[in-house]
Amino acid sequence: MMYPIISFVFGASALASQVVMNSAPAGDGAGDEGQKVAIQIMGAGIAIIPLAITPIIMKSAGGVLNRFGGIVNNPNKGPFDRLRKGAEGYRANREEYRDQKALNGYRSLPGRRSKVERGLRREAVLSTRKSELARAKSSYVAGTAESDEAFRAKLAQGGGEGADMRALAGAISVQADLETKEVKAASAVIDHMNLSSSQLNDLAKGQDITMTMPDGQTRTLRGGEDATRKAAINQAVATGTVKDIESLLTDSAPRTESQNKILSSAIASSGITKKATHLGGRTLDDISQGRVNNTADLDAAVARNINDGKYSAEVLAGNDTNSLERVRRVAQAGHPGITNAARIGELQAESTRALDPTGRIRGTLTPAQRAQLEGL
Repeated sequence: MMYPIISFVFGASALASQVVMNSAPAGDGAGDEGQKVAIQIMGAGIAIIPLAITPIIMKSAGGVLNRFGGIVNNPNKGPFDRLRKGAEGYRANREEYRDQKALNGYRSLPGRRSKVERGLRREAVLSTRKSELARAKSSYVAGTAESDEAFRAKLAQGGGEGADMRALAGAISVQADLETKEVKAASAVIDHMNLSSSQLNDLAKGQDITMTMPDGQTRTLRGGEDATRKAAINQAVATGTVKDIESLLTDSAPRTESQNKILSSAIASSGITKKATHLGGRTLDDISQGRVNNTADLDAAVARNINDGKYSAEVLAGNDTNSLERVRRVAQAGHPGITNAARIGELQAESTRALDPTGRIRGTLTPAQRAQLEGL
């Protein structure tokens, strides 16, 4: 469009210039010569007007063309791009359909399934690398922010009051989130391997478990891996007996601080403390702090409960046989942790009340529970 417009401007200007110049008078009067020169200068000026107009025309035309191109190329408005987008969508849909058939064993072009599988493996590798890199970056930054005050100060710089605390809280939150995800993933693996209760307990104690899978492959779970052991602790406590949990406390490989916290939290939420009073209350805090590691520590917890008068007849009836056996043994042995001897008499009185054949509690006791209470 610009070529005919500019050609028209130049042609019209040349025509106008010629007309003006030809209108100059041809007389020889004194004033005619000056008038002729002026008219010729005016005609020449008209001839160069297109040189000034052309840039304006080009700039205006460019803006018009951009707006026109924007309309044509808009994938939501332009007809050509809509057609192209639709064609690409149809082609992609057909490719996905063919890949789906190939992966599901339907008849397809020779080699298509292997090609699709190679592509999927490649995508999985790249995706996993990106995910692991992002996890490693988050772990590094969060760990550094927690331990390095100078780095944390840079993170908090310009943040105003409380910025350092927010940076620290953010770092701790990121680390906790990463740990939760790792434990959850380990728990899924444990569920998939369908461990027996004894295998689960061994894994929670920090031992390795090796199993042969249905496909004949051998797979090993490492009890020394932090996330795996935490996941095993959660599951072992949730499904274990009082005896299992006591064994987990006393017969385990050394636990880390975070593993002790997981163990304490799992015991608290499991409801097992209703069957083992000595595992609740202050004992949970001791477990969290890593202060319960052997039978003597459990006996000390029982002695503390006796001192505090925690064993009413109803509580004794709720404790399982294993817990009652520990209470009986500690009370009879005169544990050094029992500083109030009068509490032994109170314990015996509560035991007698629980065994009272006329009371309602005795009917809830098993023979094994009654045997332990009678021994008090």
